[in-house]
Amino acid sequence: MLALQCFGDIMRQFLTALIIFALGLPTFAETRKVHRSDGARGICLGCEDRGDKSVDQIRALRSAVGGDQSYKDIYKYNYNKQKDRKVAEVCSSMVTNTGYGPWGRHILNILNEREYPNLFDGTPDLVSLCPAYPQLGPEEKKVVFVAIMNVMVLGESTCGAGPHTAKGPNGTAVGILQLHRGKEASYESEGRHGHGPEIGCKNGDGEKPESSLKCGLHLLDMQFAAKGELLSRSSHWEVLRPQGRKQKHKWTKKIVSELSICK
Repeated sequence: MLALQCFGDIMRQFLTALIIFALGLPTFAETRKVHRSDGARGICLGCEDRGDKSVDQIRALRSAVGGDQSYKDIYKYNYNKQKDRKVAEVCSSMVTNTGYGPWGRHILNILNEREYPNLFDGTPDLVSLCPAYPQLGPEEKKVVFVAIMNVMVLGESTCGAGPHTAKGPNGTAVGILQLHRGKEASYESEGRHGHGPEIGCKNGDGEKPESSLKCGLHLLDMQFAAKGELLSRSSHWEVLRPQGRKQKHKWTKKIVSELSICK
């Protein structure tokens, strides 16, 4: 069964490479033609537009040939995280080798542009990790945040396998994202007025995975709005703080940059 799955992945990669090569030929030919017609200056007029169009075509065809394979990218990251492969097992609520787990599906279901506009807009450092982000559709952008939330819950609680609570200087941190118990509502930002009472964090959100994820996405959206950064020195989570002693922010950089849809 594993051999058949590997063969299928290889065939998808081969077909994608073939498509990319085929699409590249006419673009290259057009470029040479324009260069010859304006040889004095050596300027390729209109090449940028044709290049962007070809990239969009490649991404669309890649998705058509292989479907959304991003869950495999996330699973691969988890699988390779430790030599004993236990991360892939404990993080199966987020993603498995066959698809998204219940937490991953929850993120895909609740993310929307009205409640989390800043996440869908992105930030410069997110785009540097995921160059294709501005061209991704809403459903593809959601996948990027499944990957980001994956390393967040991995870093904070080993995907729920670690201690449920931890004492800290600001109170008791609880749940898969280690939110401050009984203080979750205080995370609310004045900048979110007018978005509705159903949006944001409520006291007790840290106790359950689903409400923790929703609150976490809300906090990340607020961070994007306030700081304009995915990796911020003032982030609530160590995997998003570049100055962290353990340099866990590199986890975030690695998982995002290795997503197939980001290339």
